[in-house]
Amino acid sequence: MINHTTGDICEIEYKERGWNAKSANSLVAHVKASGSSQTAILLQGKFTESISCIDMRLPQEQQRE
Repeated sequence: MINHTTGDICEIEYKERGWNAKSANSLVAHVKASGSSQTAILLQGKFTESISCIDMRLPQEQQRE
């Protein structure tokens, strides 16, 4: 996905289910600022349950669940 106003992009990867149901409905998304190849925000989880948002620009100690 592309934000045409800011130029930011989001690359979404839907995980394949596999043989067990643990990976069903899972996704990982990398949000990158315009012109950068570094992930600024990481989204991960199951789209049928919950998705966590991790700001990769903050130090690890400042991260909240």
